[in-house]
Amino acid sequence: MASDIKEEQVGAEMDPETSVSFDLSLAASHEFCRRRKRVLENMASCYFLSPFLCISFSLRFIFSNLLFSFLTKYMEESDLILF
Repeated sequence: MASDIKEEQVGAEMDPETSVSFDLSLAASHEFCRRRKRVLENMASCYFLSPFLCISFSLRFIFSNLLFSFLTKYMEESDLILF
Protein backbone atom coordinates (compact mmCIF):
# COMPACT_ATOMS: atom_id res chain seq x y z
CA MET A 1 0.00 0.00 0.00
CA ALA A 2 1.41 3.36 -1.02
CA SER A 3 1.82 6.04 1.59
CA ASP A 4 -0.62 8.93 1.63
CA ILE A 5 0.47 12.00 -0.28
CA LYS A 6 0.14 15.27 1.55
CA GLU A 7 -0.41 18.50 -0.38
CA GLU A 8 2.44 20.26 1.40
CA GLN A 9 4.99 17.62 0.41
CA VAL A 10 7.59 18.96 -2.00
CA GLY A 11 10.63 17.32 -3.49
CA ALA A 12 11.58 13.73 -4.13
CA GLU A 13 9.61 10.96 -2.44
CA MET A 14 10.04 7.20 -2.60
CA ASP A 15 7.26 4.68 -3.05
CA PRO A 16 7.88 2.02 -0.37
CA GLU A 17 6.41 -0.79 -2.49
CA THR A 18 8.35 -0.15 -5.68
CA SER A 19 11.34 1.78 -4.29
CA VAL A 20 10.92 4.25 -7.14
CA SER A 21 11.59 7.85 -6.26
CA PHE A 22 9.51 10.56 -7.83
CA ASP A 23 9.15 14.31 -7.50
CA LEU A 24 5.62 15.19 -6.40
CA SER A 25 5.78 18.78 -7.53
CA LEU A 26 7.14 17.77 -10.94
CA ALA A 27 4.50 15.06 -11.37
CA ALA A 28 1.74 17.48 -10.37
CA SER A 29 3.11 20.09 -12.74
CA HIS A 30 3.15 17.65 -15.65
CA GLU A 31 -0.39 16.50 -14.87
CA PHE A 32 -1.59 20.11 -14.67
CA CYS A 33 0.04 20.96 -18.00
CA ARG A 34 -1.40 17.86 -19.65
CA ARG A 35 -4.93 18.64 -18.44
CA ARG A 36 -4.61 22.33 -19.34
CA LYS A 37 -3.45 21.44 -22.85
CA ARG A 38 -6.39 19.05 -23.30
CA VAL A 39 -8.89 21.67 -22.10
CA LEU A 40 -7.43 24.30 -24.42
CA GLU A 41 -7.57 21.89 -27.37
CA ASN A 42 -11.20 21.07 -26.60
CA MET A 43 -12.05 24.75 -26.29
CA ALA A 44 -10.36 25.52 -29.60
CA SER A 45 -12.20 22.75 -31.42
CA CYS A 46 -15.52 23.86 -29.92
CA TYR A 47 -14.77 27.47 -30.81
CA PHE A 48 -14.24 26.61 -34.48
CA LEU A 49 -17.21 24.26 -34.64
CA SER A 50 -19.71 26.36 -32.70
CA PRO A 51 -20.79 28.60 -35.62
CA PHE A 52 -21.41 25.54 -37.79
CA LEU A 53 -23.28 23.78 -34.99
CA CYS A 54 -25.47 26.85 -34.42
CA ILE A 55 -26.27 27.05 -38.13
CA SER A 56 -26.98 23.33 -38.25
CA PHE A 57 -29.35 23.47 -35.27
CA SER A 58 -31.07 26.57 -36.64
CA LEU A 59 -31.62 24.97 -40.04
CA ARG A 60 -32.88 21.79 -38.44
CA PHE A 61 -35.34 23.81 -36.33
CA ILE A 62 -36.56 25.80 -39.35
CA PHE A 63 -37.00 22.73 -41.55
CA SER A 64 -38.73 20.73 -38.84
CA ASN A 65 -41.19 23.59 -38.27
CA LEU A 66 -41.81 23.91 -42.00
CA LEU A 67 -42.34 20.18 -42.33
CA PHE A 68 -44.70 20.11 -39.35
CA SER A 69 -46.76 23.02 -40.69
CA PHE A 70 -46.90 21.43 -44.15
CA LEU A 71 -48.00 18.07 -42.76
CA THR A 72 -50.55 19.71 -40.50
CA LYS A 73 -52.04 21.65 -43.39
CA TYR A 74 -51.99 18.58 -45.66
CA MET A 75 -53.70 16.41 -43.06
CA GLU A 76 -56.33 19.05 -42.35
CA GLU A 77 -57.13 19.27 -46.04
CA SER A 78 -57.31 15.52 -46.47
CA ASP A 79 -59.36 14.99 -43.26
CA LEU A 80 -56.77 12.77 -41.60
CA ILE A 81 -56.45 12.65 -37.83
CA LEU A 82 -53.23 13.84 -36.21
CA PHE A 83 -52.03 11.89 -33.22
